Amino acid sequence: MYCADGLEVKKFFNGLETDYMDGFQYKFTYAWEDETGTMTSDGMKSRIIPTSEGYFDELSNRYFYNYTDHLGNVRLSYSDADGNGQVTGDIVVNNCSVLPDGSTACNNYIVTGQAEGVTNYYPFGLMHNTQSYNFDNAYNYKYQGQELQETGWYSFKWRNYMPDIGRFTTIDPLAEKYNTWSPYSFAGNRISVYR
Repeated sequence: MYCADGLEVKKFFNGLETDYMDGFQYKFTYAWEDETGTMTSDGMKSRIIPTSEGYFDELSNRYFYNYTDHLGNVRLSYSDADGNGQVTGDIVVNNCSVLPDGSTACNNYIVTGQAEGVTNYYPFGLMHNTQSYNFDNAYNYKYQGQELQETGWYSFKWRNYMPDIGRFTTIDPLAEKYNTWSPYSFAGNRISVYR
């Protein structure tokens, strides 16, 4: 849902309602019937509180810091989950034991670090060689600081963008007003300046 000036104020997806207000995000899960027949709902909850360095996730009660490049692309998201003042990466643990027959059996597993995700982009915004450690990450602002939708499209202020083909999905709302300009007239032909 959008307000009169075209800004997204609400989104419904897969039984989850997301409300947007000046950078803050509120999540609402629809009521469901539990095994006793009682209707239950988690209600509206604040989820994302933006900060100058990243965001605060109220659900996990942690600050997340974003390392961004000169275009506003989020390249690394990390947090100090255990509060020790150090941010660690993944650790591979080799657990080996000797079997009764004298052979050795090893079981390797990974202890997840405090980096939430590393993102790399092709020039038109398609992600490649991306490592996501938290699949429940509520903060989806990635390429040029725009929200990555469940469809794989980026939600720019006035229209959606498909990074796999490097095209917007709709006509520029200012196309008729500035018909001698390029398809980027909404940004004065400077796509990386006005998002």
